[in-house]
Amino acid sequence: MSYKKLSIIIGMFGISLIVISLFMFSSIDKNNLNQELENKDKFMDYYLGGENHFDLALDEAYNGDAYYDYASESYDTYYFEDGIYYCTEARYYYSEAAGEYDVARAMFIKAEEYATDDKYAELSREYVNLSELGADLMYDMYEACEYFEASMQNYIYYYDSDYESYYEIANAELESMNEKIRSHDNTVNLYNKCLGRITALKELE
Repeated sequence: MSYKKLSIIIGMFGISLIVISLFMFSSIDKNNLNQELENKDKFMDYYLGGENHFDLALDEAYNGDAYYDYASESYDTYYFEDGIYYCTEARYYYSEAAGEYDVARAMFIKAEEYATDDKYAELSREYVNLSELGADLMYDMYEACEYFEASMQNYIYYYDSDYESYYEIANAELESMNEKIRSHDNTVNLYNKCLGRITALKELE
């Protein structure tokens, strides 16, 4: 084989390697791009789903607070039976809200897994924390309403029978309720700080 022919063969082989390399890099880039787009889609699905359940939790919590306020008004005016009913309704909505917060938390955990940049990963983490704190708030209020309900029931027993023991039990239940309210108020401070961090992250470009 002549030197000229050998040079041509080597040259063609070199060109073939370059073409194959370019094809491989092109395939890799395309796969990376497809994976990134898929991750973005999954992130948005989980993130928006988390926001939706978070908003539902806020709606349920609002209803729970409204019935808790009605129960407090009934207590203040000695309409204990009405107060018991309102506590029952409040507990229902607080339970629903806690469930929505739990679902939101689970979805934000998944959103963090597919976040394509640090900002949205951190935003998802903060929403995980906020959802957990939101659920804690609802559990505190649920239990507070249980104690409030028991307190009013024992006040009814006391006024019907005049047995001092019922009055003492009612006061003890009321104090247990106040402990849960204090726990709730402490958690509100943590909730607001977390919400502030989320607001700051959202304002970043």
